Amino acid sequence: MNSVAGTLADLRSKVPGRGGRYRALVQLTSDVILVVASDGRVRFAGGATAAVLGRPRAAALEGLALDALVHPDDAPLVGPFLDRALARTAPGGETLQLRMRRADGLWIHVEAVATDLRADPRVGGVLLTCRDVTAREALQEQLRHRAFHDPLTQLPNRALLLERLDRALARADRTVALLFVDLDDFKVVNDTLGHAAGDAVLTAVASRLRGCLRSADTAARLGGDELAVLLEEVREPGEAETTAARILDTLRRPFVIHGAPVQVSVSVGLVVERSGRIGVDELLRRADFAMYAAKRNGKARAERFDPQVAAELVEQFEPTAPLNEEAERVTWFARAEEQREEIERVLADPAQRMRQVFQPIVDLRTGRVSGYEALTRFDGSRRPPNAWFAQAHRCGLGIELEVGAARAQLAAAGRPARTRLALNLSPSALLSAEGQRALAGDLSHVIVEVTEDEVVLEGSELEECLAELRSRGARLAIDDVGAGYAGLKQVVRLRPDILKIDRSLVDGVTAEPEKGAMIDALVRYAGRIGADVCAEGVESLDDQRTLADLDVTYGQGYALARPAPRWAPVDRAAAELCASAHLAVFRQDSRHDWVATSSELRLERVCARIGEVRSRGDLRGLLDPICALLHADDVALSLLGPSGDTLVTMMAGREEGEEEDPYPLDDYPATARILESGAALQVLASDTFADPAERALLHELGYGAVLMVPLQSGARSVGVLEYYTAAEGPWSRAQIHRARILAYQLGRVLAGLTGSDPSLAGLVLDPERVVEQQAAG
Repeated sequence: MNSVAGTLADLRSKVPGRGGRYRALVQLTSDVILVVASDGRVRFAGGATAAVLGRPRAAALEGLALDALVHPDDAPLVGPFLDRALARTAPGGETLQLRMRRADGLWIHVEAVATDLRADPRVGGVLLTCRDVTAREALQEQLRHRAFHDPLTQLPNRALLLERLDRALARADRTVALLFVDLDDFKVVNDTLGHAAGDAVLTAVASRLRGCLRSADTAARLGGDELAVLLEEVREPGEAETTAARILDTLRRPFVIHGAPVQVSVSVGLVVERSGRIGVDELLRRADFAMYAAKRNGKARAERFDPQVAAELVEQFEPTAPLNEEAERVTWFARAEEQREEIERVLADPAQRMRQVFQPIVDLRTGRVSGYEALTRFDGSRRPPNAWFAQAHRCGLGIELEVGAARAQLAAAGRPARTRLALNLSPSALLSAEGQRALAGDLSHVIVEVTEDEVVLEGSELEECLAELRSRGARLAIDDVGAGYAGLKQVVRLRPDILKIDRSLVDGVTAEPEKGAMIDALVRYAGRIGADVCAEGVESLDDQRTLADLDVTYGQGYALARPAPRWAPVDRAAAELCASAHLAVFRQDSRHDWVATSSELRLERVCARIGEVRSRGDLRGLLDPICALLHADDVALSLLGPSGDTLVTMMAGREEGEEEDPYPLDDYPATARILESGAALQVLASDTFADPAERALLHELGYGAVLMVPLQSGARSVGVLEYYTAAEGPWSRAQIHRARILAYQLGRVLAGLTGSDPSLAGLVLDPERVVEQQAAG
């Protein structure tokens, strides 16, 4: 922005005064240009004042104090800002970000640069260039929010909770309470209702949880179905227990999910401590012990931390005892040094403690394996693998654990020829020296999977790293697309080779058309950028067939093949379904039961019927599907009569013989122009510039808009297709393109049936005439 001031100074030296070319160029800049006197008042306003501040008369700002134009909270900054600009001796100007009021009352963020040009007699003040950075501020705020909030529930995440815990415990003479809230038997909800319903339950629980708290309290999602509540200042005895009881009572009421009531309960563990006596890790551990005690004592209850109960639990699950889920639950929030030692034991003997499995990625067109996703399992543990990796990252050993797993996966022998290996690596592991060494050399057999919510805050360094990997043959996949807060932004930025659709969209897609519509949109987008789409979590053959019908390229999930230590084949029934469904497309098999229909399939079906037109009945039967293809409310087909100066109209929903009498083209000039020019036309009921006859027809029929497209064959027209909608509004480009495709098809078929004499078009639908023409041909 300093260059703007320099440019203006150069212009002034060439064009004296305020007039002429200088003033024109100033007004064309995208920044607000102000000249401010030493007393802080605006002497001149120009540039993009109208566009940015919504003030068409820039001169109205002249004479106003600058601090009167900015937000009251920023006004005290204006004086010192101008003083620094006036006192500056080095080249350039002073920069400050302010909020300025638009004429409509809205506040916008601007970045202002002040340059002292008092010595220039043609300026005589401080030149202020103000650039609108509102969009940039909104993006930065979005990124800040994403870094510290859970994308599903929008609650603060673990990182923000730990930060606030640390801050609360650092304050002197403060009583702090921490509540762990865990949904009871949440797996049953996911298993019986699906993951989408589970996500809806979590979102609803989070909303109710917020309503139980004061504004100063923090509700956070730790992961999965675990939530936490931080009371930063407990003033009354029993306040934490009261809050826990309120949470239990609020969450006891049924939730309505997808129109059906769902009953859930929670177990709450709470711990109350004075600041300065305990650290964050220990507070977390105690709250978790208390929550586990609540589950052991019957669930749907709250328990306060009891040191004796905790000691009994630890004794019950000694390290020498066989590992099981309960034992790991008790030691989940062990002290930091214990967590680190646990990860170090894994790293010291990875061959015995880590096991690599590989899940086939199946081409849904052929049923063949195109690749394998490498997954890590931790032997003797029922804790999910992502929990191990999260723990490793908390301990500072995440990169070592990820890279160690990747090395073992790459070293696995016997992978079938022409299949790729998909590796899950976080951005931090990819950018590390260890990760780059593990991925050295040719990568034509590798797919690098990055979860979309992991890359939100990464900058050009990650993008450069991914570009370098791709230059050596690697393909890039963005994981969990459709599940995160800003996933599509990352897809646009990184232009991946593969979009992996999150299982929350995939699960139940057969029964939920809304999911199918979203997947269809992602498939279309992927095609535009040259990417493939892979569906994760395919759990049923019905969903597999739906995904294939939606043109999803690849799939993986238990319906296709389960993860295995070595290279598992595809389930036979799933493979046969892929092949038979794809073959039905080639054969145009009308018997194939399409679970999902794309717009291309619907268009193909209508075009196929157009080619089979041989009678009035055939043509009349086309009107309803043609109408549906454009989402219109009605459709009419008008054909030229024998004389070539009249039209006969056939409309959807009317029986044989109900066609209107021929009407002269002279009464509808717009229709005549369409037939002559070959151009399509839309008419809106309120458009005073449109053909009055067409508008009158719209009012008579009770419609708000019509799209008219000529039926053409080569250079001649044989009729018009007219689409009507009750709502008034312009037709979309997609609708117009689709209407033209249908019109071209119909025009050629009708012209072929009538021969070269356009006067026969009105009779083309006479079956006897068709037979005679075919015999003569």
